[in-house]
Amino acid sequence: MKNITLILFILPLFGLTQGGIFTYEEFVKIVRLHHPIAYQSGLQLEKGKAYLMKAKGGFDPKLDAGIDQKYFKDNMYFSHLNSKLKVPTWFGITAQAGYDNNEGVYLNPEFNSPNNGLFNAGLSITLGKGLFIDERRAELKQAKIYLNSSALEQKIILNRLIFNASVTYWKWKSTYLKLQVYREAIVNAEVRLGGVKQSVVFGDKPAIDTVEAKIILQNRQLNYYQAEFDFNSMRQKMNVYLWQAGFIPLELDSLSIPNLEMTYDQDLGFFNDSLIENHPEVLLYQNKIEIQKIDNRLQKESLKPTLNLSYDFINEPIENNPFVDANLNNYKWGATFSYPLFIRKERANIRLSEIKLKEIGANNELKKASIKYKVQAIDGNIKNLANQLKVANETIVNYNQLFISENTLFEIGESSVFMINYRESAYIKSQLKAVEIYEKLLSNTQEFKYQLFTE
Repeated sequence: MKNITLILFILPLFGLTQGGIFTYEEFVKIVRLHHPIAYQSGLQLEKGKAYLMKAKGGFDPKLDAGIDQKYFKDNMYFSHLNSKLKVPTWFGITAQAGYDNNEGVYLNPEFNSPNNGLFNAGLSITLGKGLFIDERRAELKQAKIYLNSSALEQKIILNRLIFNASVTYWKWKSTYLKLQVYREAIVNAEVRLGGVKQSVVFGDKPAIDTVEAKIILQNRQLNYYQAEFDFNSMRQKMNVYLWQAGFIPLELDSLSIPNLEMTYDQDLGFFNDSLIENHPEVLLYQNKIEIQKIDNRLQKESLKPTLNLSYDFINEPIENNPFVDANLNNYKWGATFSYPLFIRKERANIRLSEIKLKEIGANNELKKASIKYKVQAIDGNIKNLANQLKVANETIVNYNQLFISENTLFEIGESSVFMINYRESAYIKSQLKAVEIYEKLLSNTQEFKYQLFTE
């Protein structure tokens, strides 16, 4: 990626480099690996996997077994022993097998079974409502989409974290650059005050110039202390993003500093519609649309009548073999049918589902437009700020030349403390202005990456 480098005319702050230069790349790496929010973003994917497992559980085989007995006055009135295994399938057919053994003095005749009990095996088939889709199949389809959405949500959370952390880093760097400007100003003011005192001793300048030079130094010191406070405050905000493995908070060393080079990414790539179509937030809306379509299809299925058929082959097991003397004429079957006459509830649910689908679709289009126009505005702002920074750095050079010339005149006695302070103040303001523009440029560049997920 192409970089543009611009450097302020400022002196290094001797002694503060002992903590080493803490680069943006090192900072972001720590945030990605160890920040609690980065960890939470990974949990989104785990949550999606859990929902998918839960939906698949709707097709797990199910074993039911039970015994019900009654004893009274030394008589066993009845004993019901029932067990059944059901294996649901994707196509609305449930395979089932079971074993019943009923006995007792007062057993209901319909529950009579041979001494060895009865084995049964068969199918239960849905022919009406639920033939093509039911709640289990809908939930599984939606869970698969939700898993993909979880991965997108993970990217969105992590992207937002990196954006907020990056903006904090750029502000930290900005406060350090301003601190450097005021540090240089203090050095210049101290040198000037010493020269004025010497000139007063030799009678070259009036004593009042010493007071004026002293006031200038004090003003520079006040500005420096405020800049130092701002820098330390931003260091504390940086600590919010610094963590070690195991959720152990870290603190940025007070001697750690950013580098002095004012660099920024010039080549951010080309913006096109495909970036919007593949934008995670847009894809998230498209997943919501697909999930809602499944729900809509499920609601339309409710317009069909409920018609369920079941068939079970039955036989008495002999020596634990259920197929000895098997006869297809031994069976039991059943059918159930139901249908609401006015289907008002079903039609209302379909209507509500269709309305929700349209709402999601409208929000999706709004999100696309919002991303597009926001990115275009940021792109224009970046170009404008880049031009401003270029002019601002040229202005720094010009003000520096004026300041150097005025300082030369001051040293040979042809200028005043007032004039050299005027030149220096303009020089300082030009540097601070460049730093402010630089911070805005970095923040807008970061937002461009944030909006398009290109970080």
